[in-house]
Amino acid sequence: MVTASKPYEERWSLEQVDECVQLWKLSFEQTDKLLEFKTRVADIDHWKNDPFEVVRFLVEFKFDLKTTERKFRASIQWRIDNGADTILEDYTPPALYNYFPLGVLEGADRDNDPIYIERSGAADTLALLHRFGKDEMIKQAIWAKELMTRGPWQQEQWRHGRVKYFTTILDLKGLNRHHMNPSLVPVGQAVTRLVQDNYPGFGKKILVVRAPYIFRFVWNIFKHFVDPNVKELIEIATEKETEEILEQYMDLSVLPKEIAPSKGQGTSVQGYETIWEGGPLPPTSKDDWNRRAPVFPQQQQNPAQEQPITTVQQSTSNAEVEVSLAKIPSIKANMSGSTCGASVSITSSTDEWERLPQPALSKKNIQQAWTVTPSPVYNLDEVWRQDRLDDMSQLWGLTQRQQQDMQELRNRIQDIHHWKNDPYEVVRYYVEFKGDLDRSEHAFRKMIVWRVENRMDNFLQQYGEPDPLFLHMPMCILRGTDKDGDPIFLDRIGACDYTSLLKHFGQDGVTDYVTFVRELNSCRPFWKPYEFHVLKQQRVRSYTVIIDLEGLTPAHARPALLTLLNRTSRIAHYYSGWAKRILIIRAPPIFRLVWGLVKGYFAVHVRDMIEFAGHHSYQVLLDKYIEREVLPFVICPEGKGGPMPGYYEDVKLEGGPIPREAFDRVPTTVSFRQSASPTTFDKSLAKGAFVCQSAPMAPTSTWDDDDSEDPHSPVAARRLLIGTWEADEGARNTYERSDSITTYTLTKG
Repeated sequence: MVTASKPYEERWSLEQVDECVQLWKLSFEQTDKLLEFKTRVADIDHWKNDPFEVVRFLVEFKFDLKTTERKFRASIQWRIDNGADTILEDYTPPALYNYFPLGVLEGADRDNDPIYIERSGAADTLALLHRFGKDEMIKQAIWAKELMTRGPWQQEQWRHGRVKYFTTILDLKGLNRHHMNPSLVPVGQAVTRLVQDNYPGFGKKILVVRAPYIFRFVWNIFKHFVDPNVKELIEIATEKETEEILEQYMDLSVLPKEIAPSKGQGTSVQGYETIWEGGPLPPTSKDDWNRRAPVFPQQQQNPAQEQPITTVQQSTSNAEVEVSLAKIPSIKANMSGSTCGASVSITSSTDEWERLPQPALSKKNIQQAWTVTPSPVYNLDEVWRQDRLDDMSQLWGLTQRQQQDMQELRNRIQDIHHWKNDPYEVVRYYVEFKGDLDRSEHAFRKMIVWRVENRMDNFLQQYGEPDPLFLHMPMCILRGTDKDGDPIFLDRIGACDYTSLLKHFGQDGVTDYVTFVRELNSCRPFWKPYEFHVLKQQRVRSYTVIIDLEGLTPAHARPALLTLLNRTSRIAHYYSGWAKRILIIRAPPIFRLVWGLVKGYFAVHVRDMIEFAGHHSYQVLLDKYIEREVLPFVICPEGKGGPMPGYYEDVKLEGGPIPREAFDRVPTTVSFRQSASPTTFDKSLAKGAFVCQSAPMAPTSTWDDDDSEDPHSPVAARRLLIGTWEADEGARNTYERSDSITTYTLTKG
C-alpha cells in the first residue's frame, strides 16, 4: 500500500499544506490560490482531494482556478467511472503484457527523481491489440499509470522524500510500419488523452530516444495535437545522440542494458515484471489470459479506499452541469443559459421551458443578416407529432423498423427541451451512426451541451456579417444538385490562402468563420429559398461534399494550419448527418502518405463516407454522382455551375493568394461569440474594425500597439466589450467608456 487513508482535515492540515508549499516552492500568490482552490473543491470527498495531488493540477494549468477546478472535477469523475481507485487491488494485465517493456527504475536521475521507461519500439503492440482488444489495452494503460504514480515501490522513495517529478524515457528503437497501423491509432489517442487529463504535473522531462528518421516527419504532423505544456517537456534524440542526451540527465548505469548497452545495469522497481528486450509475443495458447497477482492484495488498504463522491458539480457563467455516475449516453444535465431572453433546460422535469429560437434570415446588401425572433413554448408532443414523423420518414426513406428505432430514440431524449430535439434534426444522428441508438443518443446529448455552453443558438446573430476577406476562402454551396437531387458543398482547400487569413484574423477569427459556415449550412431559414426554387419545396436532407486539393503545397502543412485543422475538425463533430459522401479530389501523392498516418483520428463512420481520386481520375469519380455542367469551371472545364445565390454568390472560387489591396478595405465587422472564457483578438485588425467581447472591463485599460512577438493584446483585448479600432500604427491606445451601458471606444491616446 502507499499510505493509510486520512480524513480530509488531516490531509489539508497546516503541516501538510506547508510541506506541499516547500516541496513545490510555491510563491505567496500561488499558496493563496492553493488555499482558495481547497475551498472551491471542499465538497469533493475523495482521497485525491489532497494538497500534494491538487497542486499538480494547479501547476499544470498555470494556477487558473476555473480551468483547474473543471479539470480536477472531471478527473475525479473519470476515476470513479473507470475504477482507477481500486484497479491495483482488483486487476492486473495478462502476463503477456510483460512483453511491453515499461516500468520505473530502481535508480534515479541526477536530481534524485525517479525514471520511467517505455520501449514502444520494442513492443509488439499490434499483436497485443489483436490478442486482447482495445478495452484491455486501455485498462492496462490505466493500471500502469496507477502503478507508476502510487505503487508499492513509492514506500521506499518516500523515505527520501515525496515523489515530485519523473524523468520519462520513450525508446523508439524498432519502430516500424506495424506501429502505424490505423487500428492502433484510436488506442494511442485514447491513452494519450487519459494521461494528459488525469495524470498532470508528473513530467519533468520526456526524452524520446533512438527516434528513426520517419519519426521526425510524423512528429511535425502530430505535435500540434499534443497539449502545449506537454510539448515543452519533450526532447528528441536520434540513435547517435541518445547516450549523450541521456548522460546529461542521469548516470547510464541506472538504465537497463537494452537502453544503454555499454554501461546499463538497471532494473525495474517492485510491481513490474517487464521483459525489457520486448519482441514478438509467443504463439497463441490457452494461457494467454493468465494474470499476475494484484499489486495490492484485497485485504490491504490504499488511499483510494475512501468513500468516493457520488456527483461532480461544475458551475460556469453559462451553465450549471450536474453529471451523474450513469454511463454517458444516459447522462442527464441541468443547464440554464440566457440567450436574448430565451432559456434552455436539459432535465428530467416535466415542466415546460422556453424554446431557444431559430434565427430568421433576411437579406441585406447581398449578405445574410440575422435576427432572433420569438418562439413558442417548446412542446415535445407537438414537435414529434405523427404527421411530422411520417414526413421525416418519407424524406429519409426509413423502414418500419427504423421508424420504431426513431420512436425509441425520441423516448430516450424526451428530457431534452431544446429546439434541436426535433425528428428532422435527430434523424441525422440516427443515420450518421447507422442506427446505433446508444451512439446516436450520446452524440446528440454532447451536441446539445456544446451548443448551450457556447451559446450556439445565438451564434449567427452575435457573429454578424462576415468580413469580405473571407470571400477569398473558396468554399460554398453550389447552385445545382447532385444526381440524387441533393445540394453540393465545395471546399477548395488547396487553393485557399490560409496563411494570409491566419496572419490577419488569427486562429480564433478563422475558426469562428468556419463555425459560421457550418452553422449557416445547417440552419433551416438559410435553405428555404433553395428548397423553394431548386428542390421544389422538399426539405434539404444531406449534401455531397467535394474537397479539392489542387494547389496543395508544403505550406499547407505548417503548424498553424494543422492547429486550425484540429480545431475545426472537432467542431465538425457537432454537425452530424449533413454530409452523405465526401469526395477528395486531385490529391497529390504525398497526401496518401499523410492520410495513412492521420486517418485513424477520424471516426470510422466518417472514413466510410470518403472516396479519393487523383489528378487523372477525379472526373470519373465526380461523374458517378454529379453532372458536369453543375460543377464550376475551376473543377471541370465544361462546367457552368457556381455558388448559390445569397451569401455565397460572391465567393471567389479560383482562390489563390489574396491581393494586398484586399486588406486595405473600409471598416468592417469582426465579432466573437460570447463564452465563459475570455477571447483575445489579433492586433493586426484593420483600422476601423469593430470588435465585440462579453467579458467585463475596467473603465480604462491601456497597451502598446507595437511589433512584439505576442500577436494578442495581453490586457485590454481580454476585457474589451464593444469598441472601434481607430489606431494609427505604433500609437498608444486607451479604451474609454463612452456610455453607461456596455460600450467602449478605442481612441488614440
